[in-house]
Parts: sequence; structure tokens; C-alpha cells
Amino acid sequence: MSKDIFVIVEQRNGAVQKVSYELIGEATKLSADLGEQVVAVLLGYKIADKAETLIQYGASKVLVVDHPVLENYTTEPYVKAVEYIIKNFDPNIVLFGASSIGRDMAPRIAGRVHTGLTADCTRLDVDVKKYQEYLRTSTSLSLQPERIDALDTSDRYLKMTRPAFGGNVMATIVCRKYTPQMATVRPGVMEMPKKDEKRKGEIVMVDAGLSMEDRNVEILEVVHSDKKPVDITGAKILVSGGRGVGGAEGYLHAGSYPDDGLGEIFVKLGKQGSTLAGVMDAFSMSISVGLQYGIPLEFYVSKFQNLRFEPAGMTDDPDVRMASSVLDYLFRRLALDYLPYEKRAQLGIFTNEERSAQAAGYDADQSGGGEVDLDTMRSTVDYSATAESAPQESEKSTEDRNAGSSTELLELRLGKAADAPLCMTCGTKMRPSGSCYVCEGCGSTSGCS
Repeated sequence: MSKDIFVIVEQRNGAVQKVSYELIGEATKLSADLGEQVVAVLLGYKIADKAETLIQYGASKVLVVDHPVLENYTTEPYVKAVEYIIKNFDPNIVLFGASSIGRDMAPRIAGRVHTGLTADCTRLDVDVKKYQEYLRTSTSLSLQPERIDALDTSDRYLKMTRPAFGGNVMATIVCRKYTPQMATVRPGVMEMPKKDEKRKGEIVMVDAGLSMEDRNVEILEVVHSDKKPVDITGAKILVSGGRGVGGAEGYLHAGSYPDDGLGEIFVKLGKQGSTLAGVMDAFSMSISVGLQYGIPLEFYVSKFQNLRFEPAGMTDDPDVRMASSVLDYLFRRLALDYLPYEKRAQLGIFTNEERSAQAAGYDADQSGGGEVDLDTMRSTVDYSATAESAPQESEKSTEDRNAGSSTELLELRLGKAADAPLCMTCGTKMRPSGSCYVCEGCGSTSGCS
């Protein structure tokens, strides 16, 4: 008969992750209702010394699978080890952290042991009376008390509650026909247990029959970045801001390293649960992973700026008045916030103050980044002076003849990208005209001049 609550411990570089302690704390509450013990499953290489710490946080027993193939996380060896544990120890409940590793392992294991999996849980219950109290105080079912009272109080199945339909509803899922009952739990949701250094438990070394041939991929080298992203999981208050592009409104959240380098982004656009929102979430994740693996921000900016698709048009950002797409605006804004002037100048991206300084003949890099006093600039202009005439070229260079507009000609001469959008009618790069832009090819404007 299935028994005990197993917590699959996540460790990275020998350090147990916080979500694993949170799961052990939640498992101890469930074990009190079920009368079963909490078993932590620790996988890695030369990792057995962490078992005592898991016991001090609430585990009654720790199963340790220690093998060189588990030194760095790869899918197949870890899945094989957990599959062996489940088939040989027959747990009642198995909990994973809803991290990148947990989300990779859990569904594969559920498929191999033929059971269900509830992902991204935010609440777990066994005792029906506690679950009824939750329904009365925190859900709309409080308006239907007869449905709450009708629940079978003898039910001892794990009730796994998670957000559904973009967070608009909370769904509770029960797996009655198959064991183990499996769930992934979001980090930071469950309460962190207190550590009891006097607590004792059992440590069991397990041979899961692993070998180096179990790897589908071979890790040649692991390069650790010196940059450490700011941990916002423990923050009680987060401040974020949003912008609009062509009538579409959304939010950009950016996580910084201590030295102000960009570490991750989250883009919220569209209604919760919509295809657009899901695509932007996946896009944000892929960009964040690239940044954390060392792809420079300026590379992304060079690829995505001037990318053209709807929605496009005016924005409410004074530094980026026109955007040819949401991604065009997004990466221009990130460049302004995280790239130094020299790199932005090569990309043709400037703040409003820097453009004003350039228009007045000042070196924008020396403007100090503050507000530009245009009246002072005008007073320093010597209107009596005449510009020296440049010698006329007999023939235009080949590069000049390839320029489709004065803006493109300026790019060729200066070797820098101009901060101007492409015309939405003919595709020619537009030139500044007042506070907006005009196309020299077809005469179209950006809509405000």
C-alpha cells in the first residue's frame, strides 16, 4: 500500500534550493493529517552531507542517490533515479518545486509511472475540514454553503489547488485512481519551516543503478557567471511600470544584477490566458535565459530594433516617441536603461535630451544625462558666422548612391545607425521632422506632423 510523502529535493552546485525546504515544511503539515512521514529524496554527487540539514527542516527520512552522473542536472539520469525511487518505495504523494528543473522532471516521471500530475500548485490539502474553511473564506463558493457542507469529510486524497484560465479561477484537482499523487508547487508560496538542529532522522543511501551511459547529452564545461541577479522572491513590495505602443498597453518588468546589468525580463501584454500573453511570456523567458548565459543585450537590441508589425505607432514614452512594433519599443527602452552611451550611439538610440543636445551642436555624451537648456544653447550660437563651403565632389560615392534617404546617407557617412523608424508605407527609413518623422520616399508621416 502506498504511504509517506516524498519531496524531491532540488540542489544546484551542491546548494539545496529554498523551494525544497518550503515543500518539506508543507509536507510535514500534510503528514500530520495523514499520519505518514516525510521523506526527502536528495540527488547529486558528493551531496550526502546535506541530508542532515533536510532532517533539521522537517524530513523524517532522507533517501540519498549519490552518483557522478548526477553532478550536473541532465534530464535522463535524474528522471531514471526518481523513477527507481517511486517504483521501489511506493510513495503516496510526491512533491516537486515548480522550477525549471522540477517542470522538466515531473511530467516525464508521471508518464513513466502512469499517474497524474498537477502543475504550479499554490495550495495543498488533505483534511477536508481545513479545505472547507478555505472555500468559505477565500472563494466564491462561500455564496453556496450547501455545496461546501456536502463534501465528504472522510476523503483523504490530496486536494491540489492551482490557478487556471490565466489566474481568473482557482481549480482544485484530485487524483483518485492512480498513485502516487504528484504535484509541482510554485516557489515562495508555502511557508518556510523553522530549522531544528536537535532533530534526528534516518539517512538511507540508495543505489538506483545509474551509470555514465545514462546521459543523453554530455556537459563539456559549466561556466558560472560572476553576476548574481537580484533575488526578488523575498520582496514584500515590487514596483513596476507600463507603457503603451499604438494603443496597446502592457508592462515590462526587468531584473537587474547588482552592477546594474540586465538579468531577466517579464513582459505582460494582452489578457491573461490569451495566446498573445502566452507568447510574450515564452519570449520573455527565452530572452532572460539568453541574458543569463552571456548573450549581450546590445546583440538583442540590434536584432529587434526597427522590427515592424502591428501594433505600432506613437508611444507615451518621451524618449521613444515612435515604435514600429512592441519589440522595437521594448528593446529601445532596455537599451536606454541598461546600455552606456557609446554602445547606444553605435545603435543610433538616444534619449530625448541627447537628441536635443545633438541638434544644438553639443556632444550628447558630455551633456551629463540631465535636462538640456535649449535657451542657453541658442544664446551661444554665432549667427554672424558663415559656414565654410565644403568642396563639391565630382561624383557621388557608390555608398551614397545606395542611400534611399538623407537618413540612410547619414548612416553611411557616420557609420552609425540612425534613431528613426521605417516608413510603414514604402519601407524607407524616415527622417526627423519636428517631434515626429517624415518619409522622403512617399511623403508619409508618422502621424503627428
